[in-house]
Amino acid sequence: MSQSRTLQVQSGATLSIFPAATLSVSGSSSLVVLNSTTSFEVDGTLAVSGSASITFGSQGALLLTGTGTFSGSSALQLPSGSGGAVLVSSGTLSMASSVPLTVGSSAVVGIYSGTLIATSPQPAIDLNGGVLLVSCGSVQVQSGVNLLVHNTGGQMIVQCGSVTVSGSSGYMTVSSGGVVAVSSTQSTVTLQGSRSTNFTSSGVLSLSSGGKWQLQDSTVMSITTAAQVLLGSSAVLSAANNSVSYVGGGGAAMHVLGSGVMSIRDRAALVVDGGVLDVARLGQVQLSCTGGSSTWGDNLVVQQAAGNMTLAGGSLTLSGGTSARVAQQASLSVTQSSTVTLTGTARLNVTSSAQLVIASGSLTAQNSTQLSSEAGAIVSVYSGMSITLQGSAQWTTAISSTMTCNGRLDLSASTASTVAGTWQLAGGTQTLAGSVTVTGGSGVVDQNGGAAQVSGALNVTAGA
Repeated sequence: MSQSRTLQVQSGATLSIFPAATLSVSGSSSLVVLNSTTSFEVDGTLAVSGSASITFGSQGALLLTGTGTFSGSSALQLPSGSGGAVLVSSGTLSMASSVPLTVGSSAVVGIYSGTLIATSPQPAIDLNGGVLLVSCGSVQVQSGVNLLVHNTGGQMIVQCGSVTVSGSSGYMTVSSGGVVAVSSTQSTVTLQGSRSTNFTSSGVLSLSSGGKWQLQDSTVMSITTAAQVLLGSSAVLSAANNSVSYVGGGGAAMHVLGSGVMSIRDRAALVVDGGVLDVARLGQVQLSCTGGSSTWGDNLVVQQAAGNMTLAGGSLTLSGGTSARVAQQASLSVTQSSTVTLTGTARLNVTSSAQLVIASGSLTAQNSTQLSSEAGAIVSVYSGMSITLQGSAQWTTAISSTMTCNGRLDLSASTASTVAGTWQLAGGTQTLAGSVTVTGGSGVVDQNGGAAQVSGALNVTAGA
């Protein structure tokens, strides 16, 4: 069909393209699927090229079980308010047009056991109030193609199947009330190829029921300006291969709940830069990088005055050669019987003006791990809580840093601690089976009514 022709599939009519048959819409022709009593079914091939278009009226629908291809400057139009639907069931829809695929409010693109492939020069898949539903199908967004989810009603829902966003060119943005929801253990979204992904302006990422979200190959995911990321029900958000998950300010937050897991490995980083990271109700943050530092220097960074990581019934585990830094007036708070565990050669550093608070829970450093607090840092251990050093773990406090213990400080044999700041036992207890060296001109171990049981060595060097 060419030469500026128009074909209307009107009320009650059926247009069927059988296997081995082809419908070509080219030139500036258009195919209009009018309403819900219209049936447009493609078992064969639909080829749309030139500046041709397919437009859906009120609840008009296309069922694709064959192959659909858009190229040139052709358009697949699902305007706002139309209720139009494109349903890909065991077929393949290939978008390689220079015109964005825009899904307006109340319109749906459903991938049911089929495949949607978007390749350059396709500029974007634009869910502008509309829905992309993946149910046991797959979506491939390749280099140069942007993925936009925005405005109320704009949603990408992955119930079963996969979405892969790849390539070094292009971006993904979820904003203005847009929602991405990934549920079930059979659902995976993979972002790779060093492209950027932005959740901003009240955009939401929801992972539940074992859904998986993977950042690979230097991909950066930013959460800013009132955006929210919710992990629950055994869902997993993982970052690997130099990727970064970034939680900025402006009310942005990441919540790891209900056995959800945030996994950082292979030189990746989780950065809380003025935002909030809340790990609660058996949520877990796991750092397990195998070698080399991330682009942020550490694998977990909590910084800026509003930056806050709170464990409230959750856990933080650093293993291998991973490292964490709390800096620039930020805080790491351990509450509601949460745990922080360091193994291998992991490191945790609290820098100037930052705080580590053990309010309800424990911190355990094992093997050859290192804890350190720099000048101006504050470490607080509340009554009944504990910090334990085991194996050959080390703790170093700098001049002008302060550690106040109302709970327990246990140093097992072979551990070594250097105090150039102040350790104050405010009614707490200190068990030294390792060694503590008080050094510099201001190092103090002040029992202040607490009890120190020394079976190791307490060394005081010149000037202390």
